[in-house]
Order: sequence, then C-alpha cells, then structure tokens
Amino acid sequence: MERRISTAGFLFQGGIAIFNSHAVVFISPNLAELDCRKRV
Repeated sequence: MERRISTAGFLFQGGIAIFNSHAVVFISPNLAELDCRKRV
C-alpha cells in the first residue's frame, strides 16, 4: 500500500515538474515581449 502511494506521489511530482518546465518555456518569451513593450 505504501509503495503504491509513493509511486503515485512520484508520478504526480514528475508531472508537476514537466508541467512547470513547459510553462516556463511558454511564459518566458511572453514576459520578454511584455518587458520590451514596457521599455518602448
């Protein structure tokens, strides 16, 4: 039972890490674009 929970937790954390990495890649260019617009 504990092994199942730890495996689910590991997969859950892995999914969050993957989602965060994709979110950073997607958001970074948008933030850079907004920053450029503010400076101009």
